[in-house]
Amino acid sequence: MGRLKDILQQQRKKNFVGRQKEIAFFEGLLKEKEPAYHLIYIYGPGGQGKTTLLKQFADYCKENNVPCIQLDGRYIESHPDSFKKALQSTSPFETKDVAEAIDAHKGNTVLLIDSYEKLRSLDDWLRMEFLPELPENVITVISSRSNLSTNWKNDPGWQSITKIFALKELTKEESTQLLNRRNIPSDQVKRIVDYTHGNPLALSVVADMFDQRKDSRFDPLDSPDIMKTLLEQFVQEVPSPAHKAALELCSLVYVTTEKIIEEVLNPQMAHELFNWLTTLTFVEKGPAGIYPHDLARDAITSEMHWRNPEWYRHLHIKTQQFFISRLLKLSGEKQREILFGLMFLHRLNPEVKPFLEFQEAGNTRQEMMKESDREPILAMVKKYEGNTAAEYVSKWMGHEAADTWVFRDAEKTPAGFVLKINMEKISGKTNDKVIGALLPYKKEWAIGDGELMTVFRSWMSRDHYQNVSAVQSAIFLGIVQCYFTPGLAVSMIRCVNPEFWQQILNYADLHHIPELDHELNEQRYGWYMHDWRKRPPLAWLDLMGKREIHEEETSEVQILTAEQGITEQKFVDAVHDALKQIKNPKKIVGNVLLKSQLVKQAAENGTTELDLALILADKLSKAIASLENSAKEETLHRVLYRTFINPVGSQEQTADFLYMSFSTYRRQVKKGVEKVADILWLEEKSQVVTNSKKG
Repeated sequence: MGRLKDILQQQRKKNFVGRQKEIAFFEGLLKEKEPAYHLIYIYGPGGQGKTTLLKQFADYCKENNVPCIQLDGRYIESHPDSFKKALQSTSPFETKDVAEAIDAHKGNTVLLIDSYEKLRSLDDWLRMEFLPELPENVITVISSRSNLSTNWKNDPGWQSITKIFALKELTKEESTQLLNRRNIPSDQVKRIVDYTHGNPLALSVVADMFDQRKDSRFDPLDSPDIMKTLLEQFVQEVPSPAHKAALELCSLVYVTTEKIIEEVLNPQMAHELFNWLTTLTFVEKGPAGIYPHDLARDAITSEMHWRNPEWYRHLHIKTQQFFISRLLKLSGEKQREILFGLMFLHRLNPEVKPFLEFQEAGNTRQEMMKESDREPILAMVKKYEGNTAAEYVSKWMGHEAADTWVFRDAEKTPAGFVLKINMEKISGKTNDKVIGALLPYKKEWAIGDGELMTVFRSWMSRDHYQNVSAVQSAIFLGIVQCYFTPGLAVSMIRCVNPEFWQQILNYADLHHIPELDHELNEQRYGWYMHDWRKRPPLAWLDLMGKREIHEEETSEVQILTAEQGITEQKFVDAVHDALKQIKNPKKIVGNVLLKSQLVKQAAENGTTELDLALILADKLSKAIASLENSAKEETLHRVLYRTFINPVGSQEQTADFLYMSFSTYRRQVKKGVEKVADILWLEEKSQVVTNSKKG
């Protein structure tokens, strides 16, 4: 009995048209005992059929017993080790040493690398190290959205053994042939061919539309954007409104999972909707979930925003809430992934788009600086800002008031850095005039005990300085993550050419301080700041969501009795005070949290202050209990439980009971209180937003 993979191979061959020049060259090269070319490079924009062509190459290899290794850049982290691991896992050879197995093979071997644009940071490594070490019987085929870099073209060695193909649109004859093979009604073919201009993805979208509805007629709207017209037709013919909503959600978010469909749209149909999305030709699968082709994504999102802006706003708000509900429960890289998901929602906003590169997969890793990073970082500063600036950066490295973040490339070398100064740790004067100019503002802004003032003094990309780039975008993401540090009162960022960054930073509610502008090495710098006591992080996220959907900020949406001026730190303090009295709710009477929406919403008419205190005590107990089932938070649960819910004595006795040093115990109590406050703060924010919409 045959296998499903054989049927798939037959269907691919049946529905494949065109690309005869590329196929003939590939097949001819495989027949040569000593191939004249060892690299075939195929490039073209999204939707041109590069992946489909490489699948044809793979099928030809299988039919002719040619060993073929298939790699997809979308599913490989852009690091040499990850690339080698992927090569090993997909190799048809049983031995662990792939190069040795290829060398022993009598005949040619093919290495296919698809979506090479996702591996662009490996370009030099592949050109200079990896590919040259492969046996001479290897033919490598690379497909990418961008042309081959000049480093390859300028290398006389690679120049002589490389064949480049620019993948063009299908001809009218080929487009007609493809539509006929998909059984499109003959009276519709010419019109479709005329309007799709040979774009394989557009042709596939039209064919899918006819699959969904056999009696369809293709009647393109008078629009310059043919993809929007095609996708509008397709979206209207999905099985149900729920399926249509799932497709629109998929176009809005960075990556779609069954869980996000369940929480944002329909818990009963989530499994069915997710599986349906995976069947669509323009939806691709990745390790973290599924996502639509870039052209399809933008077309669906733009059309939805134009056709039904109210639904677009609703979907955006629900999606934002999905991410925010997870944000405070995570840290490190996982939290950055959530923040990237929130940032991705702004990708089409004209205020944001010019200033960020939204990568499918990050090419940099954020870490704390190591001593070996010192010289590469100082070399960057000298290159872009001069020796004097490098001397100041060098002095800050290792200072107790400074932290240095490093953003590493594929070779794990510094591709960028951030120098963060913790101003609350600076008590006296400093020789650094840039930081010295900020000291009076600590007093002016009334930075109190326990409050943090964080300034990002220096930041840059090794290759692009402070220009828009993938590293710059990763740096901004890291800075945003810092905004969620408990106790942060004020943050500031220093940048060259402050007017250039004004649009994006004002959008992000950061404000320029003109009197702090200064010149260094014939370059003008400026500072932008945000006071997190006036607009705390969750309220800031709410504002960002409103700006994305163009909603005016209203005075009704305030976080927790704003007329009383409560800050996030005061909220934490109020939680701590209430926890101390959780066993005696009468003593909670008078706590500012009794006036919060999260307590009032649970109360009934005529409720006394004691009743409100009991409600708050119950919410505190449930927040502590919620930590018990998390392996990461289990220690915090034990500390809080034995300190407040079922105490065993004094703090010293509790620390002994928990087998902790007293200092460790105190740190864990502080961390636990902040975690409980985060949980209640998020609930408060959600209640206020909900009430404002009811009003």
